Amino acid sequence: MAKLAEVQKIIKSLRKQGFTRYRIAKESGVDWKTLVNWENGASVPRIEKYRSLSRFNDNPDKGYLEK
Repeated sequence: MAKLAEVQKIIKSLRKQGFTRYRIAKESGVDWKTLVNWENGASVPRIEKYRSLSRFNDNPDKGYLEK
């Protein structure tokens, strides 16, 4: 499991850059409701989803993620 604080930090950073929850979820390969649960601390992502979210955060303009 990924650390919840790190996940919330990444999501907050992307939201500040103007990305919607929908786009973050789509580009990360997760359901937007799951993303909201991560933001609210209701659940913690598995390491694979954390890595996917991290890759999108590193280069959000790329528009896709390597699987």
